[in-house]
Amino acid sequence: MKVQAKFSEIAMLFVVVALSIAANLSDHYGLGDIISRKTLLILLTGTIFVALYHYLRLMLFFTILILAIGANLPDEIATTLGISPFVMLVSLGLLVTVSLLSYLFKLLPTGIEQPRINTEESRKSVLTAVRKGDLVNLHRLLKYNAEINFTEDGTMPVFIAAENGYADVMQILVHNGVKFRVQNAEGKTPMDIALAKGYTRIAEILNHAAESGISKKV
Repeated sequence: MKVQAKFSEIAMLFVVVALSIAANLSDHYGLGDIISRKTLLILLTGTIFVALYHYLRLMLFFTILILAIGANLPDEIATTLGISPFVMLVSLGLLVTVSLLSYLFKLLPTGIEQPRINTEESRKSVLTAVRKGDLVNLHRLLKYNAEINFTEDGTMPVFIAAENGYADVMQILVHNGVKFRVQNAEGKTPMDIALAKGYTRIAEILNHAAESGISKKV
């Protein structure tokens, strides 16, 4: 999920740049005969707001917004303000290039793990998402690197998933490095709980993870 979200962000950046370039050159290369500059600008504005709502961080959104507006200012206004639409357009392209390179760099195995967010608020949010079987919020929290290996109110996310039979939740937790060989106060592991309650799918997920060596014992 995390990779898909990143691809969506990069795709959105490319769409913004493509629309900005098309709007900026529509009057010079005959594009206006196919689609008007006004229509392109409307599409560009709509795309930027969709990007803000779904994908991009606030500061990145404002940067794109400023560059896109600057790249498409009428010649008279641009001259008065001393702004070069070409420079703005190049800057927008560089922003996309840097974002893409940053994404590719994060895919490289550097051996450096980013510290997980482990605050009272993040722990409560994770527990709430797991208790409700809320996959959307759980994915969102993991995207922002929320800690999932913690004890709160005498329990852990992995035990809640096992006790409630949430196979999809358990799959996500295991995929994101949850430690499933831990024991509760009664000396039971998540596997013990799943087997006792007849949650065979969860037992299969944990067994596969154990055989694959995904998680190590604390």
